[in-house]
Amino acid sequence: MEGMKKCGSCGEIFKEFDNIVFVNEQDYFHESCVVLVPVEYAVFAKPKDGDFLGTSSADDLEVALLMFDEGEYIEEGEVTE
Repeated sequence: MEGMKKCGSCGEIFKEFDNIVFVNEQDYFHESCVVLVPVEYAVFAKPKDGDFLGTSSADDLEVALLMFDEGEYIEEGEVTE
């Protein structure tokens, strides 16, 4: 059974109907051997059927404002003309 793909976690050879997760373009795991955490979001323009704009990670959503320099955004309480 040399050359058959094995799960990087449990070491078992994959069976025909196993749910397989492919990671980093090199590693294979049984879906039941790993925890899947969504880290990227598909971004579409509004309305709902808008154009695809790209992807964004959870980290990008949380720290986006930190990427701006002072003066590139309206500060709380500031009024615009």
